[in-house]
Amino acid sequence: MVTREVLGGWLGLLKPRLRSSSPSVKLSSNDLSTLPARVFSPLTALEQLYIDENQLETIAPEIFDGLVGLQHLDLRHNKLTSPASDVFDGLTNLTLLNLGKNSIKYLPPIIFHSLPKLRSLSIYKNELEVLEDGIFDELVNLEELKLHHNQIASLPPQVFWSLRNLKTLTLSSNRFQTIPEKSFYNMSLTLSDNPWDCTCGIRGIARWIRHNQHVVIDKEDVIFPTLNELHEPAQPFHTISTIGQKTASTTTLPGATSATTEGATQQATIPHAGCLVFFLGSSCTICQMTKFYKQTRDSIPKICAADAQ
Repeated sequence: MVTREVLGGWLGLLKPRLRSSSPSVKLSSNDLSTLPARVFSPLTALEQLYIDENQLETIAPEIFDGLVGLQHLDLRHNKLTSPASDVFDGLTNLTLLNLGKNSIKYLPPIIFHSLPKLRSLSIYKNELEVLEDGIFDELVNLEELKLHHNQIASLPPQVFWSLRNLKTLTLSSNRFQTIPEKSFYNMSLTLSDNPWDCTCGIRGIARWIRHNQHVVIDKEDVIFPTLNELHEPAQPFHTISTIGQKTASTTTLPGATSATTEGATQQATIPHAGCLVFFLGSSCTICQMTKFYKQTRDSIPKICAADAQ
């Protein structure tokens, strides 16, 4: 275990060499629970700092003062819960920030506003429940944003719109039931393992997935997940077949209802285990799966109006 005194002395010995090179300091897996304020400030040439796999619960805002040349900062696998809004102020050259595998429940809306050069931001495997409106507005160069395995249930309107260079966005394993269909543009996306709302509220994002299948990396898991709520989960789903030009029917499966609706079948999607959505012309038919009970129960398909696109 590295104590505060040992850490300070070690950095002092390295100071002359670090100033004259393009250094990387690695303090990974040292069981650190605290760091002195401004402990890294003398290392003005520092470009990469790894403090991952420690026991840090809080970080003093002054800890990164003077690190104007820092490009990579790895804080993953600690115990951070609520970083201060100004903790990253001054890191204007940072291109990579990893906050994954912490216990972060909340991020202030301006926490990333001083990071205009950031290209990769990882906040996966935390306990985030909300994303504040405008939190990503200044990250105009961001290319990768990892938010999978959190507790996020909804998105602020246009929260990703300022990220014009974003190429990869991971939102899988959160608590989304529905997402505004105009939330995403020109990026690769993961959406699997979310508890999608099995009502007509899903039609917007489901239609967007249908028209942007090349964008959704895990579309097979979003559209055809494991049907673990069925009594016979091993029995495969079959593609909906169109009967003639005016009617369409579903394949009847154990625990599933079937429906016949006017309009030609366009596509079948399964946004979540236990929910089957059929796009039929200008309407969508939602057939809900039911578990097997001692007595079979029938469920009634719901019909909702949807755009004809």
